Amino acid sequence: MSFPCPKGKYHAFEQSYDLPSEIIEFCNLCGLRMSYRKVNGMIDNVKYLKDHVRDFCQPIGPTAKVYAEVYGHEALSRSLEERRKFGEKQVAEDRLFSDGLEETKEALRFWKRASARGFTETEIKKMILEI
Repeated sequence: MSFPCPKGKYHAFEQSYDLPSEIIEFCNLCGLRMSYRKVNGMIDNVKYLKDHVRDFCQPIGPTAKVYAEVYGHEALSRSLEERRKFGEKQVAEDRLFSDGLEETKEALRFWKRASARGFTETEIKKMILEI
């Protein structure tokens, strides 16, 4: 980053122009104009990420302090709580899926054994529904 934003610690850039040779952005806080030249249709990702710290910071990991500075500690704790709840929900869904997968595998094993013994499709379906 060339220098910190005078109105906030990190610039809040918004893309204004996407030209064939460059991308032009302005900071919503201080009005700074930044230009990113395109080479073979690509811009310098390292420079772009350094200038857009506010946009790419995460509540967990190396940019957690930046996230707390930009969005506040309340937003950080809210985000961490949402992640915890989402993780618990994923674990519950994974358990349901694995249980259903085991039931399906068992039904398939039963189907293969029954069809090997000469049972018809309708007979096998009735036997599975009775179990």
